[in-house]
Amino acid sequence: MQLSKLTPGMVIAGGRRTVTDRDIVELPLDGSEPRTLLATSLPEFAPTWSPTGDQFAYITRRNGTDELWVRSAEGNFDRPVVTAKEFPTLEVLLSPIFSPDGSRIAYTALLAGAARRRSLSISPAGGGAPTVVADGYAPTWSPDGRKIAFLWIRPDGSIPLATVSVGAEPSAILTGIPGLNGPEWSPSGKWIAVSTFMGVILISPDGKEMRTLPAPNMPALAWSNDSKTLYGLAYNADPPSLKAMDVATGSVRTLAEYHLRFQPLPLIENSYTGSTRISLAPDGKSVAVGTASSQADLWILDGALK
Repeated sequence: MQLSKLTPGMVIAGGRRTVTDRDIVELPLDGSEPRTLLATSLPEFAPTWSPTGDQFAYITRRNGTDELWVRSAEGNFDRPVVTAKEFPTLEVLLSPIFSPDGSRIAYTALLAGAARRRSLSISPAGGGAPTVVADGYAPTWSPDGRKIAFLWIRPDGSIPLATVSVGAEPSAILTGIPGLNGPEWSPSGKWIAVSTFMGVILISPDGKEMRTLPAPNMPALAWSNDSKTLYGLAYNADPPSLKAMDVATGSVRTLAEYHLRFQPLPLIENSYTGSTRISLAPDGKSVAVGTASSQADLWILDGALK
């Protein structure tokens, strides 16, 4: 007997094969069709643009486990930054992001073991020994590169929004709200935006000022370069859509809606709320995001019913 693909009129006497493909695309802010940034037979996801615009970092599983790589925008080079060499018990990498000067990348390494530590870490963009900062994920840099805002996993299991400097203890600035999504620090430095089930919260870095904008279902955010607009990807909507919110007024407009086969999910099996993010291109004209698409084939065994 041989394995054959299903054709019309055949009786199914076999099974189903589902293949998930993960690629990286750009979503133009003018609402035009997505453009492929990186698509191979390997899984690639969680892109983050360098502020110089000549390279981006992303996560790949080309060697069987999560690795953080940096690739030139033109495809002239592609090199590893974080692998199992740096974290021997590495299970998952989450939400990388370049520092404002492009010299470092912050990310979270989920490590195996009894503690299952979620190590918020920083690595040189050219590779090298990582610096572990705290237990948490979804980092975003302050404009001067001196601090990181992130979702802090405290020993009691609570997950507030916090800020931290390397070598210092984290400081919680937003507590008591479950299901926070990944924060984004504005280029102006005035606000840290975080999406919640109530809408988008804008909070000052010291936690003393706060605004809530009624824009639910925008879990992945990115600031415009002038800090006047927040772009939001409603990746769990039907259909997925890209939106723009005026920060001054809170008004929201839809920039584009996408086909249902387009699933902007950097890591489907990742259960960490807030780890999905979009990355604004340095020219301010598009955002990069990982996508996942599934293809299912039905098969029969020729001669199985004879």
